[in-house]
Amino acid sequence: MDMFFIPAKSPEDWKPLLAKPDLHWKTGYSAKALAYCWQKAQCFPDSVVDVFRSSGIALFAHVEMLIAFPEYKVPLPGGTTESQPDIFIMAKGEGKLISIAVEGKALEGFGETINE
Repeated sequence: MDMFFIPAKSPEDWKPLLAKPDLHWKTGYSAKALAYCWQKAQCFPDSVVDVFRSSGIALFAHVEMLIAFPEYKVPLPGGTTESQPDIFIMAKGEGKLISIAVEGKALEGFGETINE
């Protein structure tokens, strides 16, 4: 796992971080859409802030993003590959650290539901 992170100056800086850039970096797909949305916001996008505030959870009432890592690889013991959420965020709310993993989906599915 890489331990050095380079700041992204534009959404296009996120593309090389993808597991399969040529396959996943397409208009209408989550990786590219999220990169443009989050990079433009430079913090939590308004839609995310709205969800946090409407949750009624005090921890998220005034959450502050500290740092975000696009396509951060997370080891999965016993798994065959690492998990690679679109964005891994360290945030702060109510004086506590919060870790948030964002996995967006646009045209792709999440897979089987719990009911299935």
